[in-house]
Order: sequence, then structure tokens, then C-alpha cells
Amino acid sequence: MIYAIYFIPLCLLLASCASTGAGSSRYHGEDLVVLREIREDIAELKHSLSNTQVELQILEEQYDCLATPDQNRESQVSALEKKISSLSSYVTTAHKHLNECSSKLATLEKTVEQQKAALNEVTQMKSSLQTLIHSLQNEDKPCRSYKVRERDSLGKIAKMHGISVAVLKETNQLSCDTIFPGQELKIPVR
Repeated sequence: MIYAIYFIPLCLLLASCASTGAGSSRYHGEDLVVLREIREDIAELKHSLSNTQVELQILEEQYDCLATPDQNRESQVSALEKKISSLSSYVTTAHKHLNECSSKLATLEKTVEQQKAALNEVTQMKSSLQTLIHSLQNEDKPCRSYKVRERDSLGKIAKMHGISVAVLKETNQLSCDTIFPGQELKIPVR
């Protein structure tokens, strides 16, 4: 159809050229210009016709691709749909397990908090018992009082009374070696 649009005027043009040039063997200057223009028009028409043929061929190929179902694409789509379904099932299962784990984790956190509270109570009880035991042990031992003087140290006081620094610290519940002048210390009697 596109060919007919270009082909019919071309034939008419050629026929008119043939009828005007049949009577004379020589062309006039104007006729040569017209002939050149006609040749250029014909070349352009040939070029347009060639381009149109290529475009038509491309369109026909595209139409053929769209008109016939592609089995490969259908199988790919089907495979993708199966994968999506499988992944959806997996996500649902994973979400369910995640909720279960979250619930168990919350229960475990409560249990840990309860155990921490119980451990704190036990630690306080242990400290109280140790203090009570230490007090009872010191009550059983007779002690005398010693007032710390300037330049005294635990080592000097312990040596003077024939006891160890550790016993002196334990008897007086000292956590460090620092003592002050005027401080009262209990010295266990041997």
C-alpha cells in the first residue's frame, strides 16, 4: 500500500518525461535542470521507499513476535509464580517461628529478672550472715582495746602484740591498712 503511494506518481512523472523528450534529441537548459530535479526526487523517493521497507519489515517481525505466544516466557512466568508461592509460604512460616521465639524470649527475660532479684536477696543474706559470724567469732575471743598513736601502723601494732596484720584487720573489720591517731582498735588476747 505504501509502495503504491510513491510508485504511481513516479510512473506518471516518468511517462510525462518520456513524452516531452521523445520529439527532440537535445534537451534545453531548463529541461536539464528539471531532469536533474526529477532525478533527485526519484533518488529521494527510492531512499524513502527503502527506509519504509525496512520499517515495515521490523514492524512485521514485531507483530509476529507478539502474535504467537512464547512458550518459553510462559514457562518462565509459571516458574516465577511457583517460586513466589514457595517464598510466600516460607515467609509465613518464618514469621510464625519469629513470633514464637519472641514469646519465649520474653518469658526467659522475665525468668532472668526473677533470678537476678533472688540472687540479690541471697547475696544480701550471705553478707548479713558473714557479718553475724564475724561478730560472734570476735565475741568469743577476749580482746583488749588499743588507742592508735601518731606514727603507728598496722604492722607495728601487730608486731607489738604478737599477732599478724591479717588477724588485726579481721578483728577490726578493716578493708585497708589506713588507721588514724585516736582510733580504737581491738587486739585479740592470745
